[in-house]
Amino acid sequence: MTSVLRYLTREKFEWLLGDQGMYVGPASQQSDESEGIYDASFVVRDFAKKAEEITEAPIDAKLLEGVNEVLTGFGASRRDSHFISSWYVGEKEDINMWSQYGTDGVAILSSSVHLNHYLPEPLKHATEFVFVTYDDAKKAYDVHNPLHYKNNKYSHENEFRIIFNLTKYQILTGYDIDADRKIYVGDTPSYLSSQMTSSMSELGRQQSHLVLHKKNPGYILHYQLKAIVREIRINPNATDEELEYIRSVCNQAGLECPVNHSELKKQNSVA
Repeated sequence: MTSVLRYLTREKFEWLLGDQGMYVGPASQQSDESEGIYDASFVVRDFAKKAEEITEAPIDAKLLEGVNEVLTGFGASRRDSHFISSWYVGEKEDINMWSQYGTDGVAILSSSVHLNHYLPEPLKHATEFVFVTYDDAKKAYDVHNPLHYKNNKYSHENEFRIIFNLTKYQILTGYDIDADRKIYVGDTPSYLSSQMTSSMSELGRQQSHLVLHKKNPGYILHYQLKAIVREIRINPNATDEELEYIRSVCNQAGLECPVNHSELKKQNSVA
């Protein structure tokens, strides 16, 4: 079981309590503007090389341009249909993460196992839990799982992420799906087809439209927060009064986990 921390400003923490769930934001609107973007030309060149070995003739340039456009367009579409919640791996706090993401707020301690296990059905069928790999080369050319990679310069973020695939969820459940985007199995919409939904439990079918709701520009995954939050730590600059305030709002929200000062504050006090 790997511990993970989610750094939040006070405002975002209060939103989390009010939403009673975990917000996931679109890949296209992350702070890293290159999130999920790859260079399709890597794949196109590899495709051309293998094709030319088979045909023993050069591949038409217009065909290669078309393949490049398709792959690039697919990547752009994925950035709008995949939604992310980012966590920091480990329970040891990082002052730079506090400064960047939680200056006046809190850090929520959970684990990769808790986040996976307690995600309500049927959200699991459209969700990945990924330890990000920091590799410039793989970030550039992996067209299959581009959200699994980030550039080396972000390695200090040591990220574990929840990736929610809205398109897949809509196909399985019919959630908020436009008529022109429906997929059919014969004459039956995919979300009504036993062939497509056989892996879903009856509970999952019943609550598929209840465990997710839209919150622009992303979505709320309706976790039971008390099941996934193991501890809450407030920022290193927080006062005892702020600690009591956070404890109070947590109690009102039904969270019974420990609420403590930052470990960094404790270390500085001892020093």
